[in-house]
Amino acid sequence: MEGHNSENDSDTNKEKECVISELKSKLEKELAALLAHPHVPEEFKIVFRER
Repeated sequence: MEGHNSENDSDTNKEKECVISELKSKLEKELAALLAHPHVPEEFKIVFRER
């Protein structure tokens, strides 16, 4: 079993944060597109705007 190097852990955390940030951005764009769609009920839009 290998020991953990704090530098490697830091790099791994940065990579994870970068991936999470990219996914959040993509999700926000897709949600905005969904909420802009004319067939989405107004009640649905209100719930997501409040969040």
